[in-house]
Amino acid sequence: MTQEGYSKGAVDGRWNPQTATAARRFQQAAGLEPTSTPTTLLLATVGMSR
Repeated sequence: MTQEGYSKGAVDGRWNPQTATAARRFQQAAGLEPTSTPTTLLLATVGMSR
């Protein structure tokens, strides 16, 4: 999400308020339900797995 411009700041591998905001923005742009959480669909869409 950082590479796509949805998150600013350092990538640290932790889920925090900045990550949740980036996830919500990404989900909205991708037409996904904006839950701000690391759903299976969000992770699959960005090429990750749980």
